[in-house]
Amino acid sequence: MTSTPPPTQLPRMAKIQAELVELSARLNVLAQDFQQLAAELPQQVGAPAVQRAPLPDPAMAPLTPQAPPRPPQPVPPMPPQVGAYPPPPAGRPQPPAAYPPPATPARPVMPAAAPAVFTPAARPARPRRQVSIAEIFAVVGSAITLLGVAFVLLLPDQAVMPDLVRAAIGLGLALVAVVVALVQHRREPTNIGSQALMATGIAAAFLTVLALSTLFHGGGGEPLVPAVAGTVVGGLISVGGITVARWWRSEWLAVLAVLGALILAPYLAGRDPLWPMAFMLVMTAATAAFQHKVDWVGLLLARFVPTSLYFLWVLAVSVADLDARWGLMLSFLLAAVGVGIATQHQYGSPRMRAMSVGAMVTMSAPMVVAMFSSDRLLSAELGGAFGVMMVAAGLLPRLFEPQVRATAVPLGALFVVLAVIRFNDGHYLGYLFFTLAAAYFAVAATTKYRPMLVVGLLLASVGVWLWLPVARYAFAPLSGGDLELTAQSVLGLVAVLLGLRALRAFGADGDLMVYFGWVASVIFGSMAMITGGMLIAERVGAEISQGFQTAHALVTVAWILASVWLLRRGLRKEQDSAASVRIAIALSAAAVAKLFFFDLRTLPDLVRALAFLAVGVLMLIIGTWYHKQLERGRRQPSAPAEVTAPPAAPEE
Repeated sequence: MTSTPPPTQLPRMAKIQAELVELSARLNVLAQDFQQLAAELPQQVGAPAVQRAPLPDPAMAPLTPQAPPRPPQPVPPMPPQVGAYPPPPAGRPQPPAAYPPPATPARPVMPAAAPAVFTPAARPARPRRQVSIAEIFAVVGSAITLLGVAFVLLLPDQAVMPDLVRAAIGLGLALVAVVVALVQHRREPTNIGSQALMATGIAAAFLTVLALSTLFHGGGGEPLVPAVAGTVVGGLISVGGITVARWWRSEWLAVLAVLGALILAPYLAGRDPLWPMAFMLVMTAATAAFQHKVDWVGLLLARFVPTSLYFLWVLAVSVADLDARWGLMLSFLLAAVGVGIATQHQYGSPRMRAMSVGAMVTMSAPMVVAMFSSDRLLSAELGGAFGVMMVAAGLLPRLFEPQVRATAVPLGALFVVLAVIRFNDGHYLGYLFFTLAAAYFAVAATTKYRPMLVVGLLLASVGVWLWLPVARYAFAPLSGGDLELTAQSVLGLVAVLLGLRALRAFGADGDLMVYFGWVASVIFGSMAMITGGMLIAERVGAEISQGFQTAHALVTVAWILASVWLLRRGLRKEQDSAASVRIAIALSAAAVAKLFFFDLRTLPDLVRALAFLAVGVLMLIIGTWYHKQLERGRRQPSAPAEVTAPPAAPEE
């Protein structure tokens, strides 16, 4: 007979049941949050999320009123199980029957994480800087102040205000603006007004120096400040302004300081541009120290553009009395400074590298103009030295980056060409371009540097253009032939052979290359034989027509002999054997056509007969010999194919 629990334990049991239900609800909420986090985490790392149905939230379910717990009903005793603990004695009270435990939620299973694919984050857009009203007032005030300084310096009546008083006003205003700018920047580094004040002071100083050197004159009519002294003072002002700009990290202030000095110098030149040219060259080179590891494109443009333009104007347009030797040497130094600028910024940003290479090319342009001055030998020497220096820079990958080298190689070729032209006074151009093209092709095949190949192709193209008038000597025995005509054709043949070698070094191989090489070689070789025959006839005192006719007969025979060599090469079963056979057939057909359509009408009787006999005999020999070689190749048994035994079965 079972005993019922006392009534005092029923509230305690109900409390325990309520706590278990609350704990189960909290666990369900925690499982749902964990499942949501597991679904969102793969999306943040780039993996596809696994969609799962949300778990029911028992806490959000409608609550039903629970009936008060009823006392447990007596349960009939169960039969004892084998191995069970014996029942308690009859007199001991039984514990109350446990309420059914609450259903525990299933443990959430985290989805298998897909392999994370990291994508580069998008580069945030740079916020656009807002211009404040204070900055607008500062810039406008600076411009108006400079206009006031200019009006004071340009007063027409000296009686109203003497020149020295006006110069003192300008210099005093410049000094006050600079001092106030330094003090203001020390107190508030972000205030744009300090930069505007500094720019006002620098520009006012430049205007005052310009007035003292050009507008204000003494009693004898000479300027109050000589041109050289004014130029030096302007340079010092510029250096001071760039120093402050680098200290304040203000690019536009540095641009103003450089432009002020470089634009001021030409106005102080008068009829003698030597001092301004030297000053601008020194300023362009010296300001490189302020641009070390600073990618200020505007400052770089301000440094080399005014200097290059002034050099070009003086050397090409100006009527100033400038010694040609000084102009050439200063231009050479300017081109060397351009190479230094390109080398200094070859590791900078892409824009800075491109601009520095443009500076190297632009600063070399005045030297091209200066090379055509009256001093021919000095032009050839300096131009050749600069050209060799550029070519050497293109072949030094450890010192120069590819962008600088790729620009230096064609630039060097240009100056080498100009140097040779100046040295030969414009003669022997046929020698020049084919010789340089052959040299560039040889270096390209050895170094496998693509710009060398490109420059070689350009030089060869110019050489072909200059060679084209030689082709008219193939149709008639014209007078005026000399050694240069034959040398042009020989050098063209050499350039073709070396060009093919260089192209193969870069992987450009195939039947098209073989066809092009043979056509170009046959053309240049034939023209060398024809012009050489006329040259020999002229040198031995014979008629030019005799040398012309004999050379044409030899050309026809040479074509047949070349076809024999090509047919023999085609029998070797090499990679280009099929192309060799086709070229041999085409060359033989061309020889026969030339024999009937040109030699039959042009050559004299004896030479014509000898040419026909030689070509006919060679054609017979070719036919017999080639047929024999083909039959021998057909009769040779082919190599038996190797029979490979099937793999043996693995032993058990």
